[in-house]
Amino acid sequence: IDDVTRSSMQDVIGDTRTMALEKRKYECSALPKGWQREEVIRKSGLSAGKVDVYYYSPNGKKFRSKPQLARYLGDALDLATFDFRSGKINSLLLRKNKKQRGTQFDYSRGVRNDASLVPPIRQTASIFKQPVTVHKMQEGKVKTDFKHGPQEKPKQLFWEKRLEGLRACDLDGTEFDAMELP
Repeated sequence: IDDVTRSSMQDVIGDTRTMALEKRKYECSALPKGWQREEVIRKSGLSAGKVDVYYYSPNGKKFRSKPQLARYLGDALDLATFDFRSGKINSLLLRKNKKQRGTQFDYSRGVRNDASLVPPIRQTASIFKQPVTVHKMQEGKVKTDFKHGPQEKPKQLFWEKRLEGLRACDLDGTEFDAMELP
């Protein structure tokens, strides 16, 4: 075997080793018997090297997130202390949940898209509601509103200057003599 063949064989062996590391599937001890956990390492793109975690039920259904898993399992298993990324029970998660009682989210219900939610009505403070006093002007003159009267349309300044020095020409390109309009 020559050196070129030997080096290409090592490349192939090296590639199969990395291929084996890109996907790993094994039994998950934190979930009931038959559940499997899969880790997939992304090969390319900006997130190359990032690990995606998936879970497979005993019947082969794939789960991509903790909320999906919780909806599927329902009340059969409490996932409050289950860490989806590591696949283990983490008692620190239980302590966190006790601190955040008001913000606890029920993953089994899913996200609500409720169109009946009404936004709050904006109210102004009563301190701004002050009485208004009207003073009568002499002779009761009414100001005329210039917005609705006859007005000149706005135009660009010196727009006529753009046309100075221009002459008409025929199809051959010969210019006509200057003309005077009445």
